[in-house]
Amino acid sequence: MHYLQKNLMILEQRKPSLAEQIARHEGTHKFLVVKSRSGLPTLLTLDNKGNPKFLHSPQDPSLEAQSLLEGYDFREEDGSILFGLGLGYLAKKIAGAKASNHVLYVVEGSVEILKLAVTHMDLSDILSNKNIHLFDADSPSEITDHFQAIQSKAITGRIHKLSIPHLRNLCSEKYDEIDKQIDRHIRSLQLSYRTFNGTKERRLDNVFHNIPFLQESFPIDHLADTLKDKPALVIAAGPSLTGEIPTLKKCAGNAFIISVDSALKPLLDNGIRPNVVATCESHASKLEKVANISEGVLSDISLVFSLDANPEFVERFKRKFIINVQDSLSSWFVNINREVTTFPNIQTVSKLGFLTARLMGADPIILVGLDLSFPLDREHAEGSPRTWKIDFENYDFIWVPDNSDGKVKTIESFISMIHSLEQEIVNTKARCINVSKFGALFKGAEWMPLDKALNLGNRDTDTDVDASFLAILTGIPIPDSLHSKTRYSDALSWMLEQIDGLIEVCREAPLPDVSPESDEIHAPFHKDAIATPRKSYESAFAYRDVLDILTDYMPRYMTHCSGSSPANGPDPKRFLLFFQELNDFLPLLKAHCREALSTLRAQ
Repeated sequence: MHYLQKNLMILEQRKPSLAEQIARHEGTHKFLVVKSRSGLPTLLTLDNKGNPKFLHSPQDPSLEAQSLLEGYDFREEDGSILFGLGLGYLAKKIAGAKASNHVLYVVEGSVEILKLAVTHMDLSDILSNKNIHLFDADSPSEITDHFQAIQSKAITGRIHKLSIPHLRNLCSEKYDEIDKQIDRHIRSLQLSYRTFNGTKERRLDNVFHNIPFLQESFPIDHLADTLKDKPALVIAAGPSLTGEIPTLKKCAGNAFIISVDSALKPLLDNGIRPNVVATCESHASKLEKVANISEGVLSDISLVFSLDANPEFVERFKRKFIINVQDSLSSWFVNINREVTTFPNIQTVSKLGFLTARLMGADPIILVGLDLSFPLDREHAEGSPRTWKIDFENYDFIWVPDNSDGKVKTIESFISMIHSLEQEIVNTKARCINVSKFGALFKGAEWMPLDKALNLGNRDTDTDVDASFLAILTGIPIPDSLHSKTRYSDALSWMLEQIDGLIEVCREAPLPDVSPESDEIHAPFHKDAIATPRKSYESAFAYRDVLDILTDYMPRYMTHCSGSSPANGPDPKRFLLFFQELNDFLPLLKAHCREALSTLRAQ
């Protein structure tokens, strides 16, 4: 019992709710702590037939744990998930064997076992380690909600999954479901990483071609709290939007509407003019969503955009609001001589629309056509440009809960989007309503028919919403175009000077003939590879200011750095990746800078 207070005091500092749950647990005497032959405590329970069953070895539970780790190497670039803490033998062995930055998640399915573990074992080395995280399997969403600590390991290396068989079998259904959720989350992360890297050149092209529009854009901050305690509709182009069009037509003009880019055409085709359109995706197909829409129709609609959005789409709108995103280059340009609110982790334009409504202080926020799934075996609402298709006959769908106590088809990339939106809903004080009955369920949002949702909140049906919003927009000061041109010209000139300096350093840095594997960033060097001298690497960091701006466009180098430690000494592969990515990237960046600067000077 003398371990109990010590363990709970440590746990209370990191997870007070779990510490309190363990402290209050009375126990059912389903499990018994007895001595093993080695003298160490082990766990005993009864199986379904009433026969005694040991959950740890009755001979030597510590030796058993050690044997289960044979063949494992707990490197810094990897992570581990342990299903079943038990009395902590396997967790303690991993803690002793792992590299300092190796992240371990421990999931236990029984609060009673947790109580016995903290009572009979000194777990201070586990509970106090900032890279070891303890979770209760009865709260599976907590694991994915707090997945940030381990998720980079899915990119830099791999995530091991371990267990003691009898402990795993004790709560197999809980652990299996958590295992599935983690697998889906990891696959979505890896897909997002590949997509981000695969669109690097296109995003870079968009950033520079959007600089002229950045000069004339307003910071999104001007819209903060402009809808304080008033309802807003965030309309996406999911299949369920089609069925909501008749209701939307009735409220057009006296309900504030934020439309995602793909929903714009079906709304306008039905006489529904949104107040704001959101766009953030870089692909050229975005232009199809405003094709054949006249300039006059778009003149009174405000655009909220990210700097890497398709510039031809952005150009079509007269009034533009820029957001800041977690992209090192975009963020630098957006925040030149000002600070713009950052919208984190925008995976989809629907989330951008939601975050815009939240920044505007809307309450409630009503989600329309935001299915993130395929009700009625359709990808889009009727009238929405079909920029992608799916094979409903042969695709291996994932089934998720809908809003009618049933299930609906979705795909892996949508799973990550659902989870990301749910996290934002949790952080939103406003009431969130999802009117898509057969679309994916979003935890934290309630389902309600659209006509009922429209009657909530402080909505005056006699108020001209368009006129009220226009009055707000009229009060926003017009950007000084001459000042804007000067500051962006100066920024581009500075960047060109920095790029020329880095190119010279790269030219002097000898590179080996053998390149690392392009797909496996943690693959070993060829034995004959020659390391780039550390001196050249250090010389490049005289240009640290511009390197900080370019970090997101050096993904393989940055990912490798996150999976290794300078404490291990000089890292030849780090040097090699650094100069290889700069050699690939800098000429393209220089060409974009020169073109953008020429465009500004010609204005």
